[in-house]
Amino acid sequence: MSKSESDLFQDERVLQHRSERTGWDRFLTDAIYYGLGQIILLTFPIFWLLYQTPFIDIEAIAAGWATLVALVIGIGFGRGGRLPINTSWPSLTNGMLGSADGYRTYLSRAVYLSTTFMLGAYIGAYAAIWSGSLFVAPIVGGSIGLIAILMLPTLLHENSSIAVARIGYNIVGLGVGIIGSSPFDIGVGDPTVGVVLLAVAICIYLDATYILGT
Repeated sequence: MSKSESDLFQDERVLQHRSERTGWDRFLTDAIYYGLGQIILLTFPIFWLLYQTPFIDIEAIAAGWATLVALVIGIGFGRGGRLPINTSWPSLTNGMLGSADGYRTYLSRAVYLSTTFMLGAYIGAYAAIWSGSLFVAPIVGGSIGLIAILMLPTLLHENSSIAVARIGYNIVGLGVGIIGSSPFDIGVGDPTVGVVLLAVAICIYLDATYILGT
């Protein structure tokens, strides 16, 4: 059996086992196994970034955790078909690995979740500072995470007609991340922050060339 056939077989077994679950049991599988696992795998550098943020670290971390929770819960409901969206949920599977299209799909998801993290964390942080209340940070961060989940099936649809919206979303997220993480102020931050943001910028460029070419 080839590697791709083995991966597909494993996916089918997981899906069959998942389909046998019902109610909250299935939701927890979707949210924790697929949602949290996916987010940790694809956005770990961004979560690390939040802990290197100077000046607004507490606010950014509070908003970032709320964004994470919203994304995990949203993916759980999305995979279970419980979100008010007009299209099917774009699930990631091991069977996608090993092909160019599969890797591009993973890249697009990683870019989208990473820019969403930066939007939620840093907009939430500045909202908390502006309002004078730390409690505003998780409210704003969680709200942005929820909105991002509702937009995910549309913005990650492989169609050039949504290219401008998707590229714009990612660029705005990167811009907010650059402002919030202060990568050029190395006197108070970690110089590795700049490397992480550069990597995100490169991934955004690759995703843009992919979506514009479809």
